[in-house]
Amino acid sequence: MMSTKLNFTNRVDLDPSCVKTKISPSSIAPNSYEISVSGDLSVVNLVGDFTIVITHKALGETVRYEVKRQVDLIFSIANQALNMRNPLDASTQIEIVQLDPNGIPVIKASVKNIIPELPGNQSARKSALKTKRDPELNVPWRLYFTDGFPILHISDKHGLYDQLALTPYFDPLILPEVVKQIFNWLIFDPSMKDNSHVDAWKSIFEQLGCERAFFDSIPSPNEEDGFMEDMTPAIRSEIEMKSFEISDRFAMDLELLDRLSSTEIGDE
Repeated sequence: MMSTKLNFTNRVDLDPSCVKTKISPSSIAPNSYEISVSGDLSVVNLVGDFTIVITHKALGETVRYEVKRQVDLIFSIANQALNMRNPLDASTQIEIVQLDPNGIPVIKASVKNIIPELPGNQSARKSALKTKRDPELNVPWRLYFTDGFPILHISDKHGLYDQLALTPYFDPLILPEVVKQIFNWLIFDPSMKDNSHVDAWKSIFEQLGCERAFFDSIPSPNEEDGFMEDMTPAIRSEIEMKSFEISDRFAMDLELLDRLSSTEIGDE
């Protein structure tokens, strides 16, 4: 099927604040999400019929909707099914398309990279963990802290990134261990840390059942005072148990095992 070429002449770049998007759990399908989109695009001067094209993108996946309208540029579209493997990573793009006198679709206005409001405390968890394609990484993933905060590197060696990141097994198998490593990094790593990221992760761990007082009860790591050598077995055991509790709670909150068990395995 041939794709339609769109004319971008005299396109208006809209301010992202004119569109609101919100992702919420589906009330119909378990372990699925829906997205609602609303906006006021009246700054665009249009006469006649037009189409609003809504595109959601996440990690190589694209979901597109077309909404045909007459003259109303104030719109609200509720509860569209967001059939993506990583719906919480989705961003939204809006395009207003109108046919010119020759019948050629023309993009009259657009706005890109609209970040949806996420359910519950997912927004904080998403923004705290950065990810990066790594074409040199020889293992599927690795967590780095070289910039003072955690960055999850996902291998793109031989173009594997999409196959790894988009598999339904990635989140259930990887993220609980990532969360546990970040918890241990906060306690054991004496290197320089970005305070804003430290505070964000402590807030997340507090939501997962670890009070901030727990971090205060552990001596601050210092390479010069023998912190690692002087820590008693009891304290080490307490930290290990707490890291398991946080990892388990994280997996339960995101229903990772439920999502994994509901995944259909196709023929290889």
